Amino acid sequence: MATPHVTGVAALVWSQDASCSNQDIRAVLGTTATDLGAPGRDNVFGHGLVQAAAAVNALACSTSGGGGGGGGGGGGSCDLQPIGASCDADSECCSGKCKGGPGNRTCK
Repeated sequence: MATPHVTGVAALVWSQDASCSNQDIRAVLGTTATDLGAPGRDNVFGHGLVQAAAAVNALACSTSGGGGGGGGGGGGSCDLQPIGASCDADSECCSGKCKGGPGNRTCK
């Protein structure tokens, strides 16, 4: 039953940045999975237990924002807050989206 779970997480992660390649998504899933069993990839647990939030956060700050229409954007890393971090304004988040009520806002 791992395949449908990993596929769902892959779709979630890819939805954060559709310009990523399938290799980018696969790499993020592999590096953020919790290793189970023998160290590294193995035939019983594969790369381990998929970690949706960690994969989304890793992808959010491994690409530069640039969001919306227009050109620009390019590679690079984001020095702002990852998804799930506390924030006060959109400008503080890698995603450019700070949502929630007063005193309870997080990067989305």
